[in-house]
Amino acid sequence: MFPFYEDIWRHTKQIFGDFGPDPFLQVFLNKSNGGGGAGCTPGTFEDWGQQNAIRCSGNLDFTPRQGFMTDASIHELAHNIENFANGVCWSPSFGIWRDSMWAPIFMYDTYLSLGNRTFAKAVYDHFSKEIWDLPNPGSDWWNKWWMPIYSRHGGRFVFANYFKLLAANLPKKGNCYNYNLNMGEFVWFWTGATGGDDSLKTFAADAFNLAEGWLDEYEAAKLKFQVGFPQEQ
Repeated sequence: MFPFYEDIWRHTKQIFGDFGPDPFLQVFLNKSNGGGGAGCTPGTFEDWGQQNAIRCSGNLDFTPRQGFMTDASIHELAHNIENFANGVCWSPSFGIWRDSMWAPIFMYDTYLSLGNRTFAKAVYDHFSKEIWDLPNPGSDWWNKWWMPIYSRHGGRFVFANYFKLLAANLPKKGNCYNYNLNMGEFVWFWTGATGGDDSLKTFAADAFNLAEGWLDEYEAAKLKFQVGFPQEQ
């Protein structure tokens, strides 16, 4: 199982760079012989003093084949990215995509990067059928948001651009973000990450069933981006 973690960590660092002074991903696997559920969590300073880490426990099959174990591990790594990329902690996007509309596209890209198109197809087939209530009922994150961005704008590298833009522009308190994006700002930063694809406004309105007022937030985000986001929140 551990070569799998080495591969996904190498892939992650190739895209997003370093995640603080510790160059390693720490993985904690605790197999329970009893009944009950299973789960994985990302490392956080607050919960258990680890940053670049994944912890999985329960009645699990610790073998590197596609299923709960591999999908959940990559899912938790996606949380590490949003919470620690570019040396800044916390996720200003969490209020939009929650837990987690971001992880599936990262899972898909990770499997592709590892050369495992079978695993990638399983992710694609599953999430292309999913409709969500976030941020509004009837939201189609996969087909109407992630796939247009991913296919039109360089795949994984647009992800890195997005998190770099957040780190360069959003207010911080110490080494952590002190800001939560609204929908207009979220779409604006993804527009910036693509190099200025203004059609993302149309994709967003369709994918997320957005009311008309969100465009005011988008235009305000453009102004904030030009003059600088307020650094005291």
